[in-house]
Amino acid sequence: MRAPLARVLLAGLLAAFPGASTGQDLLPSIQRIVDRDTLVIAVVDGSRPPMIRRGQDGRLSGFDVELGEDIAHALGVEPRFAAAGPDGAAVIDMVASGEADIGLSYLSESIEAGKRVFFSDPYIVEAYTVFFNRAKGGAFVDDCPSVSELRQMAEETGGLGVLNLRSELRLARGADPEAGLTRYSDMETLVAAVEAGDVVASVQRELFAKYHLSRHPQAALRVGICTVPRVRHRVAAAVRPDGVDLLRWLDLYFAQRGVIVDLDTLLYRADRVVY
Repeated sequence: MRAPLARVLLAGLLAAFPGASTGQDLLPSIQRIVDRDTLVIAVVDGSRPPMIRRGQDGRLSGFDVELGEDIAHALGVEPRFAAAGPDGAAVIDMVASGEADIGLSYLSESIEAGKRVFFSDPYIVEAYTVFFNRAKGGAFVDDCPSVSELRQMAEETGGLGVLNLRSELRLARGADPEAGLTRYSDMETLVAAVEAGDVVASVQRELFAKYHLSRHPQAALRVGICTVPRVRHRVAAAVRPDGVDLLRWLDLYFAQRGVIVDLDTLLYRADRVVY
């Protein structure tokens, strides 16, 4: 059996962070974790593949799960995953309240959420992409829409579809909460709408787009893909508000890895790991 996805990408990390000992004087929020011998990690109560998967038996897997396990082991404690709710906002709520030490669920950095929790340095930086109907959006082959052009499309009925996620909604709506976006709950229905011409195009994160195409390569016959210029989506861990020393340690943890997670490597492994 192949090695788990995150353990391949995080190879050598544990050697750089030997397990913590209660005989050492530790920073306060790290000492709290070591004293209870558990790192509490808030995650979505559901699946967000390939980052979070929840089996029928409730067993968790996926990149963020393995990442959380490695973070806990680097601290010298055991991980405990706590189901926060259906979306990233619920994860932020649990971390902000102090019920969890950190939150991991493919979380977007957010100015608003940053008033309530700390965000670590990003461990994924990715583009936003556009899927477009090949018959209706042929011009996008050579000239992918800018953010301002996407927002103009959002004002037109049937112009633009998005996943019902805050980062995508912020990108496509801008300051206009009444923009006429068509919202979808998952990538399958979103891409099906583009294929059928119900919407001319959709905007979504690079990982979502590449993961969908890796699972449904035939979709490329009916939809094209391009990259939105000059904007990036940053994925980070959330840290409870009284954990500034844990935040700094977590930033060091990511810095010691030396690289931001490569999406193509992540997806290559995800296609071949059986959870």
